[in-house]
Amino acid sequence: MAFACGLAIIMVAFWPSWRLLAEAWGNSETYSHGYIVAPIAIWLVWRQRHVLASLPVAPNLFGLLILIGAIGLFSIGELSEVNVALFPAIVTMLPGLVLLCFGWQVTRALIFPLAFLYFMVPFGDFLVPPLMSATADATIAALRLSGIPVYREALHFTLPTGRWSVVEACSGLRYVIAAMVLSALFAHLNFRRLWKGVLFVALGLLVSVVANWARAYLIVMIGHLSHMRYGTGADHVVYGWIFFGLVMLGIFWMGMKYADVEVVRSPSSGVGASSGGPGNLPGRQNTGSAPVWRLAVGIFVLLVTVGVSLWGIDGARNIEPRTNAITLLTDGLKPIQVGQVDIEPVFEGASAIVQGSLQQREVPVQAYIAYFARQHYKGEMIRYGNGVLALDSKQWGTFARRNVMVEGDGGGIEVQERLARRGTDERLIWSWYTVAGRSTASERIAKFLTLRAMLSGAGDHSTVNVLMAPLGQGRAAAVEALRREVVRTDELTRRLTAAPAN
Repeated sequence: MAFACGLAIIMVAFWPSWRLLAEAWGNSETYSHGYIVAPIAIWLVWRQRHVLASLPVAPNLFGLLILIGAIGLFSIGELSEVNVALFPAIVTMLPGLVLLCFGWQVTRALIFPLAFLYFMVPFGDFLVPPLMSATADATIAALRLSGIPVYREALHFTLPTGRWSVVEACSGLRYVIAAMVLSALFAHLNFRRLWKGVLFVALGLLVSVVANWARAYLIVMIGHLSHMRYGTGADHVVYGWIFFGLVMLGIFWMGMKYADVEVVRSPSSGVGASSGGPGNLPGRQNTGSAPVWRLAVGIFVLLVTVGVSLWGIDGARNIEPRTNAITLLTDGLKPIQVGQVDIEPVFEGASAIVQGSLQQREVPVQAYIAYFARQHYKGEMIRYGNGVLALDSKQWGTFARRNVMVEGDGGGIEVQERLARRGTDERLIWSWYTVAGRSTASERIAKFLTLRAMLSGAGDHSTVNVLMAPLGQGRAAAVEALRREVVRTDELTRRLTAAPAN
């Protein structure tokens, strides 16, 4: 009953976050496996029902500390709009509740099913850019070894028969995550020794990456040899998953050769296995009053903590965006010819966007400023999908990236510098974030500044600032033109974000 009450509190109080987690599974094929994680975990618990029936139940208040810590992490993730903290926090509440209600021995017996639940959390987006780059490197190297001439521009490459691009779906992240989930489950079911399980999962991850490289190479070869009649449409997705399935079957076949026989033959085996009769059910182990009071106190504290957390979050997020942000930005950037910039950044969910060409005598500079306030899921400034250059851009490619310090009247301003190229057209792009009157080129620091501003009651007023200039008149001229505009723009955005909302 205590576990049911605690589970109801967690599901009802944090239902919006659970719903967002489920939406993340449905919105991306990469994370669609999340739908089956919980059913598999429940099945894994059911396999151990006889073991669990023999274990004593001893409610432990340390589980309450885990729950409070998870609620604190949830509050941080909710205020700063960091899903990498938000989603693991709500999942961590489940192991904490198990420990609170059933104790260490039951929790230890369920350690893998409880850990398996973390596969519900979408993760790995940060791996997409390096995986895309590695896939392009491996594919082009294999093509050249095959004697096919290739001309490369960043993640785009041209063969005599056609042009190809390594986009997000080609990164192989789907294969990596699928291999991790399947390999971990296979290792748990077939290996007793930890080192064998870890080695098998590592092998699955390595093979999944190499398999994606081989898949990309084979698809390009199919398109090349068929003069772009095959392998260029939806059929290459089908080829890819068939190839991946065959690779994983080969890994499992090899894994079965080294499986621990006692684990395969006795799926319900474990320390203290018993017949699991009605008299051995975990809920009937304790008859004293101490565990009952311990559970009652734990559930009450959990309820109070949840209430205080949600009340505090609601109060901190009660801010209003500045309705005159466009006017302030436009006036501050004068003279500006408002219009779409040549390389338009992707920052969805902004409260206001101002973009256009700044009137320069020597080097033309274009500006893009997006203002955010009262950020929310899919409406936060820094999230996957938002960026100065779209990951799947088929026109512009990033050929260099670094952080540089720009000296201004008020001190140094750190910006991220990109060299973008489309054919012979090159642009130097400087970008940075301004949060609550402070500027940074780091996404992590920007998130921290957002959290600090929310906790202090200043609100999450923020801007992303992008300036770009062509390199046709030389790098030195472009850098000097950008430097002058960085100083002016940074001063403007600091005033905008530091001012209280109307």
